[in-house]
Amino acid sequence: MRSTLFALLALGCAALFACSDGPSLAPSDARGSGDASSMDSSSSMDVPSFDSMVADDSAAADAAADSGSSSDASVEDSSEAGCTSTVAMPPYSDRTMNEEFTDPPTCAGCPSPYADVDELSIATLPDGATSLRVAGSARGATQCEWFVSNSSCGHTGGRILTDPEGGGLFSTTLPVFCGTNVVRIVCRNERGARVLVRRIEGPRCSGRDLRVTLAWDMAGRDLELHLLRAPRALNSMTDDCTWFTCMSPAGLEWGAAGDTDNPRKDIDNTGSFGPENIYLDRAPAGTYYVMVEHWSRSGEPSTADVDIIVRERSVARLRRTMFPRQWVWNVGTITFPEGRFTPNDTTVDCNASWMATSRGCDLPLP
Repeated sequence: MRSTLFALLALGCAALFACSDGPSLAPSDARGSGDASSMDSSSSMDVPSFDSMVADDSAAADAAADSGSSSDASVEDSSEAGCTSTVAMPPYSDRTMNEEFTDPPTCAGCPSPYADVDELSIATLPDGATSLRVAGSARGATQCEWFVSNSSCGHTGGRILTDPEGGGLFSTTLPVFCGTNVVRIVCRNERGARVLVRRIEGPRCSGRDLRVTLAWDMAGRDLELHLLRAPRALNSMTDDCTWFTCMSPAGLEWGAAGDTDNPRKDIDNTGSFGPENIYLDRAPAGTYYVMVEHWSRSGEPSTADVDIIVRERSVARLRRTMFPRQWVWNVGTITFPEGRFTPNDTTVDCNASWMATSRGCDLPLP
């Protein structure tokens, strides 16, 4: 499905932009997929109604820690409307049961009903699932987004690569929570939006201590998410959970064999939009660092969003605009056992120190 979709996207883009000064197709130099292609643009589009908001590290983060002070507490089923997180809720948060509708309700010319969304028809995810592959179409759509929420005030979202000729084809992989997930796919055109809502039960596991999700815009080419357990360890083989250390089912060994303290990167993307996702079931006491590389050599400055979710509750969403390629974004730190997030939100130019001794930025960061 992925190869077919991207072939269609490439053909559609070529036809769409042949007589314009708009975005153009360029071969990707993304790590691990040098023969792939993705759309490249110098402009970016924000995710509607899901703006950048940073939770106060002394209030919201403490509330998150207090609400999940027992790491063995199970996720309870409750309404998203009752969430008190200071992080902006995704659009259509009041719609939590299976349905499909348009906005506005009477919409001539809105995208057509969703088709081929079989992955969203399941009621329960398999045991151990941490992500969900989603593909389908909403004919007439020119832009699609995804949003995933749980019942403990945790939520995240981003854009989906969509067929530019209006066929409405889309495909992506979404992170999922323990317990109840509400997945929303929102596809739009100039007339309005078509919204698909699906309530899916995730694994019946205890709430994870930490989840970090990265998404970006069309201009970005292969942004890379990192979770470090030590300072000055960016791209370390042992202390940095990222694409070349953390993608196996076992994750990166950070403790005794068989324990639940290994971080894992379960979603990795090498083109536009993302997402990327790292989670840690049980975080040993200490400080963890969240960093992002704009890995590609060819991407334009990008707008990127990072969601910080502590014990299944959103505590911050940070946005970095005009993030240049081969720069590093120091997002912030999370300390455990209290679960406190402290934003750093600074950037470093790494173009002069790129891939000489590591698989990315060689500077001793952070």
